[in-house]
Amino acid sequence: MGACLIIWGNTSPGLKAVHLTGCGFAYTAKPCVLQAFYPSEEVSMQGGFSRRIAPYVEGELANAKRANLAGDAQQEFAYLERSHVIGQESTYWHVKVHILMLVWAVRNRSVREAVGQAFRIVGAATKTAFGLVPSGNTGGANVSPFRAMPIGPDLAAMIQKAKVSK
Repeated sequence: MGACLIIWGNTSPGLKAVHLTGCGFAYTAKPCVLQAFYPSEEVSMQGGFSRRIAPYVEGELANAKRANLAGDAQQEFAYLERSHVIGQESTYWHVKVHILMLVWAVRNRSVREAVGQAFRIVGAATKTAFGLVPSGNTGGANVSPFRAMPIGPDLAAMIQKAKVSK
């Protein structure tokens, strides 16, 4: 896989765009196209856990979108962290949430977070299927990607419900 290139630039007066390319996909998004990053359409994925956890992850992503639209970047990231904890056992959701965290980092001009997320996207894509995820890790660059963390009771209940329902 080649290097992932992220370009942050002006598209017109007052509008910024995020360009992601070289990561196996290419995407350009303006802030007004947030729906592309927080889609609500039906998800196509392989595993049963991924499908069963989807409503919970999508709920947290909808909260993140609302926080973004309200201009609350910190609350948006907190919801992305909750999405990460819930979905990290699914390769699909794990990678997707890290991509959304990368987009958040670029939009908020956090170089440290962007670099951390680029590293974590590769890890999520290559390690999740083998169960190599630290339980409860919130996924941000402010914590080690190898550190297990306690899972809050509300999130633990969602995960448990998705694991036992067939």
